[in-house]
Amino acid sequence: MTNKILINPPNFKEKYIGFLNQCFPNWGSDSQYAWAFERKVGKHSSDIVLLANEEDEIIAGSGLSFRMIKTAEGLQYDIAIFTGSWTLPNARGRGCFTEIIGLFEKICKEKNVPFLTAFVTESNGSYRRFVDLDYYCLEANNILSNESPFENAEEFEIQFFENDYPVDFYDIYTNIVKAKTAFYYTKVEFDNQYVNRINQTAAVRIENNWFLVEENASTFRILFSKEVNLSHIKALANYVLKIKNKKTMFFSTDKNTIAKCEAENFNVIKGYFTVKNITGDQSDAEAVFKNLVINVADKM
Repeated sequence: MTNKILINPPNFKEKYIGFLNQCFPNWGSDSQYAWAFERKVGKHSSDIVLLANEEDEIIAGSGLSFRMIKTAEGLQYDIAIFTGSWTLPNARGRGCFTEIIGLFEKICKEKNVPFLTAFVTESNGSYRRFVDLDYYCLEANNILSNESPFENAEEFEIQFFENDYPVDFYDIYTNIVKAKTAFYYTKVEFDNQYVNRINQTAAVRIENNWFLVEENASTFRILFSKEVNLSHIKALANYVLKIKNKKTMFFSTDKNTIAKCEAENFNVIKGYFTVKNITGDQSDAEAVFKNLVINVADKM
């Protein structure tokens, strides 16, 4: 059976949102779609790909968004990221996602975007498909506090700033990553990715450390911090659990941080940032991305 391919079909936004919410309950509405797919970061606009069966019924789809990374050596690369991929229940197990991977690889070649990437958890079937296709997999974990407070947490004064931030997070970010491999943003792109998000963001200060945070319906997320200080994070997590009854979440690709979090009784949900070199040697994928720094705010 041959699927039909639709790329950036006109007037499909409402239906696409419906399919996403069908596959991922409470995924979002027009504002979430606009933030995920209609913002332009860098020189390429997002693409939407859909698959339809022989009866012209839509069965699967995915978005492809484009970003840029800068290496520790100062090299810049365009990358593409799988965004909002879904397959309807009655079409699963038929190779739809594999077909979409092939379509996205073709789009990257046409746009001369060298790297196709995705965020996946280890338990997700997509991860196993990327492994089978020889994608490089950088360990990239969601790290959450637990339902009970950290008993050994130090106490600190915690200050929240919800509107005018006393610090320039873009300045902090660029100084931290200037000698690292990380996502690259102009000031406008950074603000639209890190600060002007769907949910309200806030600045938090603990001692000389600054956090940029976001609260959604289920979690309190650390989008970015000046310093990854687990004593500060545990104190913040206990405060949030007491005041808001929510878990605190952050993201890490750093092996030392991940090991410390496991030892400190954080819940580490193992995941990966998968990478395929579309225009060159696949061995270059590990060379470029093995030390990539990723924050929660870098994700869609």
